Amino acid sequence: MKVDLYGTAVLLEEVGKVIAEGGVGVTISSQSGHRMKQLTPEEDAQLATTPTEELLNYYNLKT
Repeated sequence: MKVDLYGTAVLLEEVGKVIAEGGVGVTISSQSGHRMKQLTPEEDAQLATTPTEELLNYYNLKT
């Protein structure tokens, strides 16, 4: 999870600091998520809005 979840979030934060306004990017991450159960819409929303530094704490509560 430190690589797949936290690492991707950190990468996106850093890219957000340097990408031009209106720019876009594509992130290709591990396919390990396919081995997990499908997230509910509520879990998806929670992960999308959880601050990066709290992601691993959120994940630990769900496992």
